[in-house]
Amino acid sequence: MPISSWEGPLSALSRPWVAALFAVLVLTVFRLSFVFYPPGPYSDVWDYSQLARNLTEGEGYVSNFTYPLALHYEIEPPFPTLWRVPLFSSLIAFVFWLTGSTSLWVPSALAGLAFVFAAALTAGLGCRILSRPLAGVAVLMVVLLPHLLSSALWGLTENVYVCFVLIAVWAMFRNTRGFDLAAGAFLGLSWLTRSNTIFLIPGILVWTLISEVTWRGGIVRATRIFSALCAVCAPWWIRNAMTVGNPFVNVASYLPYTFTETWPAWTLLRTVVPPEAPLPESPVMELIQRGLGNLWTFGFIQRFLSANPAAIGLYYVG
Repeated sequence: MPISSWEGPLSALSRPWVAALFAVLVLTVFRLSFVFYPPGPYSDVWDYSQLARNLTEGEGYVSNFTYPLALHYEIEPPFPTLWRVPLFSSLIAFVFWLTGSTSLWVPSALAGLAFVFAAALTAGLGCRILSRPLAGVAVLMVVLLPHLLSSALWGLTENVYVCFVLIAVWAMFRNTRGFDLAAGAFLGLSWLTRSNTIFLIPGILVWTLISEVTWRGGIVRATRIFSALCAVCAPWWIRNAMTVGNPFVNVASYLPYTFTETWPAWTLLRTVVPPEAPLPESPVMELIQRGLGNLWTFGFIQRFLSANPAAIGLYYVG
């Protein structure tokens, strides 16, 4: 089917009985997952909730919690949050304001809805880009992936992030000026949900350049997409620049260096003054250590695929 004839990423679920069956399937899996993946020990849900509470009380995006490493930028509480990007906490704050509740179930409810929507987006995109059988396989991978299930149950950001990225991908495949701008906007929202979006930018740039007949066309498309991304993220970058003088500051950028020989466990985040060079001066050792950090991150995700995430969370959190 030509791309120009797409009705939307969810058009494959336009028939009522298909949509109802799909919703029952996903919600059943989500409910049964409580048996196998009970809500875990991660403190993230508390952190997101207290950030949202501070927003609803008019205190701004500030936190009573910080890592010692961030004290290099932050002077006294309430700390200007440099660890988390703002969108998910802002969504929680909106629900708090709308309902008058500050329940810890709000982050889990939002993440659960995003989990269902991510599965639906995967089904729609799979049917349009690939085929119905492959779309079914993709949906099963999403629905049964323990990491996404557990992050939804615990009220984490992964599923919301996946939704924004999938919508951006659908918009890029539409290949029109308006949809390019929409793709950039949703990529910006994904950046404000999880800073991992920075790792998608090189791939998006290459794809936009090679998907056009001419280099000029690819450059124009890339410019539209990244202009919209920058427009969405600009307020956050300006806030960071005004707060600490660095628009792209994020204490989470030190995570790849943790759990290495140089910085075992969480010792780097417990360092009050961030080192100018977190890794050894030797370029070879730097590459090795960086690789080990990335392997640790990959291994952490792999553990979610093969074990009870609650047990893994207890192992890492203590």
